[in-house]
Amino acid sequence: MQMQKPMPIQMESEITPKVITIELPRRNKILFSSFDTLDETILNEPLVSLIALLKFIIPESILAPVITTPGSRAKYNTTIELCRNHLNFIMRITTKDTLLPSIILKHFQTNKTCCHLEINGRIYKTGFYKDILSLEYYPFSFRQPDDSIREYMIQWMQRNFSYVDLLVLIGGECTLFGKILSRFTKDTAFLTDFQSIADDVQRNYKSPMVELIDYDKWKLAESKLAGDKLFTRTDTYNKKKDIASIINTGFRGMGRNLAMEICRLDASKLYVISCNPDSWQSDWSILNRYYKLEDVLEIRTNYSVWIYVLQICI
Repeated sequence: MQMQKPMPIQMESEITPKVITIELPRRNKILFSSFDTLDETILNEPLVSLIALLKFIIPESILAPVITTPGSRAKYNTTIELCRNHLNFIMRITTKDTLLPSIILKHFQTNKTCCHLEINGRIYKTGFYKDILSLEYYPFSFRQPDDSIREYMIQWMQRNFSYVDLLVLIGGECTLFGKILSRFTKDTAFLTDFQSIADDVQRNYKSPMVELIDYDKWKLAESKLAGDKLFTRTDTYNKKKDIASIINTGFRGMGRNLAMEICRLDASKLYVISCNPDSWQSDWSILNRYYKLEDVLEIRTNYSVWIYVLQICI
């Protein structure tokens, strides 16, 4: 697709971010080796309840630090990874302790709310991680790790998103965004660089248009989705299609290649979600040749997520 002529670059400082501060973080995922290192004030209630049970059944000595030389960092024999909402939870444990596996299996192997149980690489039970929106996720597929931020993002998008002919969802949580914005678009396409996210989309949508891509190599013109009628810029009445895209980036951002290909998509609006101001600045240095910054929202708990709203330069 031919890209339009670049417009004068807009500086981000022209936009004053709106800041939403959420006083109570509700993390739904945690990785720890000792109860003493946990900050339970940032966790959601279901996760706090699960940790309270673990404290009751696991002897304190099992998660105690291994004796080390003075001045060296503490070492531990066990790592516990938990992900939980009010419906179900995932537990993955790596340990050198010989007693802990039998303790965990006794209490959780038949627990109906435990959808995935894994100890030292052996899977004892597995299923789908379900949420309140009736979505099913494969174990350890990416989800926004703070419930408060996730819920506010849903509310914000439902209030601020306008109808488009085609919505292109790229990156993490595209399964969720496709669900909550289905009434705002005629068609939806999904692009991701994680197999687990592609699997989530396949499970939750009927015949979805989904493609597993490499951000550093993907080309829109060569994409299997590019030949689909959805990427034809005009409809049967020769009317220009209205395209929007939500790009939920990881810590490294989009990268130069993906940012350039998104510009070729010629979407009227981009919604870029970022958790890293440095990678956003790098992405913005490319996007600002074709887009102007319309709005910036910072959602802040014990960490921040930014939503950048970009409008194409005409």
